Amino acid sequence: MGWKFQKAGFTVIIFIIILFLLLSSGCLKEGTDFKKPGGGAEIESRDSAGPEADIQKHQLSTVVAIYMVGSDLESSNKYASKDILEIIDGASTLNVEDTEILIAYGGASAEGWEGMTIAELEDLRKDGEDGTIGNGGIHRKTYPHANMGDAAGLETFLSYIRENYESESTLLIFWDHGDAYRGVCFDENHGYDRLELPELSDTLKASGMHFDLIGFDACLMSTLELASAVKPSADYMLASESIEPTHGWDYVAFIGYVSENPRAPTEEIGRVIIDSYLENSSHVPPRTLSLLDLSKTDEVLQNIDRLADDMGTSVSNPEGYCGLGASLTKARKFGVEPKKGSEISMDLKSFALRIGEEMPELAGRSEALIKSLEDFVIYSRQDGTMPGAYGVSVYSPQTQDNYSKYYGRVSISEAWSEFLDGYSVRTCADFTEPGISKSGDSFSVKDDSGLASVDQVYFIASPEGPVLIGRMPLTCSGGTNYSLPAWGGEWIFIENSKTGKSSLIYAACGGESENGNRILTTELGLQRDGKFRSCLAQLYLDTLNRTVRVYMNPYEVLNNGNILFSKEVLDPEPGDIITTYAPVYGEAGIKDWTTLGRLKMDENTAFVYEFLPEGTYYTALYAEDYRLNFNMSEPAEIILE
Repeated sequence: MGWKFQKAGFTVIIFIIILFLLLSSGCLKEGTDFKKPGGGAEIESRDSAGPEADIQKHQLSTVVAIYMVGSDLESSNKYASKDILEIIDGASTLNVEDTEILIAYGGASAEGWEGMTIAELEDLRKDGEDGTIGNGGIHRKTYPHANMGDAAGLETFLSYIRENYESESTLLIFWDHGDAYRGVCFDENHGYDRLELPELSDTLKASGMHFDLIGFDACLMSTLELASAVKPSADYMLASESIEPTHGWDYVAFIGYVSENPRAPTEEIGRVIIDSYLENSSHVPPRTLSLLDLSKTDEVLQNIDRLADDMGTSVSNPEGYCGLGASLTKARKFGVEPKKGSEISMDLKSFALRIGEEMPELAGRSEALIKSLEDFVIYSRQDGTMPGAYGVSVYSPQTQDNYSKYYGRVSISEAWSEFLDGYSVRTCADFTEPGISKSGDSFSVKDDSGLASVDQVYFIASPEGPVLIGRMPLTCSGGTNYSLPAWGGEWIFIENSKTGKSSLIYAACGGESENGNRILTTELGLQRDGKFRSCLAQLYLDTLNRTVRVYMNPYEVLNNGNILFSKEVLDPEPGDIITTYAPVYGEAGIKDWTTLGRLKMDENTAFVYEFLPEGTYYTALYAEDYRLNFNMSEPAEIILE
């Protein structure tokens, strides 16, 4: 008996020594994340686990919950932190007994932004006293190794909300990069893993929670695909069809309104977010924002199915295919990438309106779809630079291959997928270029399968072929005839007025803004602070005052080949080195891109609309079909001295 007691005591002493050594060596640390045996992520916190059973849930009127994945937006420029500081400013009159702001932030390669941290408003106020978010160690929970681009990260946040708060109204906002139907919230610390639509939808449904509003302060997210994915979990959805500039929403106005009106109707809150975003004088273009009534989603889906069935039948005949191609080409596009000749999405109402014009036999179907869209989009605004943006977009069949390969997983319906497949097969079978013939001053342009565009192009000659510097749409003057306007050599380029140095650029006109400015797009390279970035640039040309405004939207090509547009919209600044590019059209009909020039910006350097620098230039008529087969007329020569 005594021996057994001594042996047990000795064992206890040995165990204590081993435990001490393990702790002191760091083998057992607080905050370690563990995995379930089955491989699924079970995120562990370094704080006390979950809500204690004896702690009552907070009873509130409103909870604003924000899932903020900082990604490179935070690590490079602290854009997420800036919005949190805006939220703190907007909440100056908020009564925390009535309303709570809860933010899960992380997903960035920056101090305090690794993993995921959950913080309430009061935590953020204390943490942000030094102007920096994430360095104060003040929070409800922290998960050092969480992946916010994975369903487990979102599930953890939703569980925390569900277990700790009860409210009359809950608003859930997603903040980060957005990529339309491909997903949202890209975690920089996990290879830009993102929340794909199926996992977003499944996680929301599995939470058992229903939200008054789900919003996306992210690019390109006002899509029918996303609305269909989240409709079981919310009453309203708020998102943008287009790129969202880095300033994002006006959180001072949004949170200020909720603070003063904690029981405001959800629709009214949505309108305040949209109006403040569009009316803030410091915000830059392009800006669109829409509020969708998700209870109307099924009616839209039913009408698009009926239209898709009829369009699928029309694809097989040349006249129907031509009308479909014209409708797709003329619809408002989003996420356009000039180098790849692709786009991500198109405005659905804009497309339906074109169908009614181009295919009268489908007018009834298109009108029914338009009516249901007008009930679905209850409030939508754009800043005048995006005419034809009516509130909700859908997949564009004129997109890059890796998008189309992915789309089958998130398509809105079988009928829509069948129409897209039929259109794609029909388009891929076209190998004939448009025909161009001249009679006097008029050109006749024809194509077996229909023309996507007929433009006037400006170019310079090179050994590889014409190098385009400009592209302006032409209007048909009757039947298949077009006239080529006279051109004296005025166009946009970059010039240093002091040194005389200049660089040509390529710009394609995509229409006009509501105030009459021409809207042109181009591809630019931007080197700033030693970092090179590819950019989609929007140029706003005021021909009356001869001024050019330039906004650059950086993008990157991910490892899987997909393009990810940033929320950043940048003005050219002194010290920037701008690289310009242009398409080259070879004899074999192969289009490639070449570097036109490179120029350093300073106080004397600007984008101008003037007569081009001395040299020989050409203009011609250019025609392209829906498969991007093209032809060009004999050019006219312009010599500038």
